[in-house]
Amino acid sequence: MADQDSGIGLESSKEVSSSQDNGQSKVEGGIISCHIPKASDNLRQHTQEQLDANISDIMTEDPYRSYNHKEIAKITGSLSQTLIASLQEELTHAKQRINQLELKARDQQEGSDEVEPGAKEEIERLQETLTTTSRELEQAKAAQDDLVNKLQYAEQLLEKAKDLDKLARNINKFNPNLAGSQDVQAYLQDMDFHLEMRSNVTDRDRLYLLQTTSSPEMRSFLYRQPIHTKSDFHLLRESPI
Repeated sequence: MADQDSGIGLESSKEVSSSQDNGQSKVEGGIISCHIPKASDNLRQHTQEQLDANISDIMTEDPYRSYNHKEIAKITGSLSQTLIASLQEELTHAKQRINQLELKARDQQEGSDEVEPGAKEEIERLQETLTTTSRELEQAKAAQDDLVNKLQYAEQLLEKAKDLDKLARNINKFNPNLAGSQDVQAYLQDMDFHLEMRSNVTDRDRLYLLQTTSSPEMRSFLYRQPIHTKSDFHLLRESPI
């Protein structure tokens, strides 16, 4: 019943906010884990200083501060931009140096049969560096694109969680043990009415609402249903009837 990706657990309404906090923590963890491929060995010294400066700015913040997913994405994005800029500069320097050496080698070949010792080896070494740096640049760009996609997906999940929580508060909790409590049909009709006012509602959303708007006793009853019933909203909603 629980959906780890969305962080929306099927718990009591009292635990809805806790479930969302856990969901946001998982979202933040997913963003943090979207790290940039290691390429620091090829970064120039001033680039390392830039990275250190970014980290220093973070360290000056309140250590008890809790970063939300947008702040974490902004920090990670800043570091990725620094890395990409450095790799692009590395590529430019390598290409310029290769062009200089190749031009020098051609000039020497035109005037003599011998090329300056070590020139060919340096060109080969720079070509290898160029290939490696180009690959790392592509990896860094791909990681940044992945970060953007994960951030957008995380924002969608959080908005969905907020909307479902708001919707759940508008639905009277179904508790058949209380005198005067609405009957099953009225409860299901009330839930269907609110769901019809939302677009792009999934069965997973319906399952969440069915659980969060039920009493503890009803949730226990629903939980005891077979797996194929618990995973099918239409079967699960009929089980209490």
